[in-house]
Amino acid sequence: MEEKIKKILQFVKTRRFCVLATANRNAKPEAAVVCYFPRDDFSIFFFSNPKTRKMKNLKENSQASVVIEDIKSKIEVQIDGKVTILKNNEFQKAKEFILNLAPDMKYHIDKRPVVFFQFKPVWIRYCDFSKEPDEIYEFDNFIK
Repeated sequence: MEEKIKKILQFVKTRRFCVLATANRNAKPEAAVVCYFPRDDFSIFFFSNPKTRKMKNLKENSQASVVIEDIKSKIEVQIDGKVTILKNNEFQKAKEFILNLAPDMKYHIDKRPVVFFQFKPVWIRYCDFSKEPDEIYEFDNFIK
């Protein structure tokens, strides 16, 4: 299992964009392509303008899903989890982590108001459709 987890994390760390799906309190969905910043524990940092639909949704409903894919390699990772909107010290730690990983994001972070949030997975599915048969791993209760 450890080897599979490392394989998934390596894939997640080699990408920069994902689809983030959120829903409001009435379960009305919204999805957006967003830039993401993964950590070794599979949690993911994001930042966004506080006036976006995704931020409104996350304030009402902390559950979200992420899909990361690579069409050429026919690999995708689906992740369900919960989001925490970061404040104070945690906000600063997320900002530092992101800028350390991607200094080019400074312009985007500094040019407008931003909110940082952390996504913690509870379920992960890895699919490699280039294999025969398809290579699929699924992990429940990923982060406790």
